[in-house]
Amino acid sequence: MEIGHKQNKLTLIKRTGYIKSGKRYFKTGLFQCDCGNEKMIIVQNVESNNTKSCGCNYKISNKDKRYGRK
Repeated sequence: MEIGHKQNKLTLIKRTGYIKSGKRYFKTGLFQCDCGNEKMIIVQNVESNNTKSCGCNYKISNKDKRYGRK
C-alpha cells in the first residue's frame, strides 16, 4: 500500500513500522479517516477490508441502539 492510497474511508499518511502479535509481525501505518481522526492501524486489516474507518462508522450505526430505539 502506497502513501496517499485511500481505501474505504481511510487514507495512509505514513508507515509507522511493525507490531508483534504472538509470533507474527504486522506492518502498521498512520491513517487519516474522512471524519478527520488519525489512527494507527495494521495495514493488512485495511487491505482486506476488515477495518473500514477509524471507528466513526460504529458510533453512527449504534447511536440509536444505545437509547433503545429501533
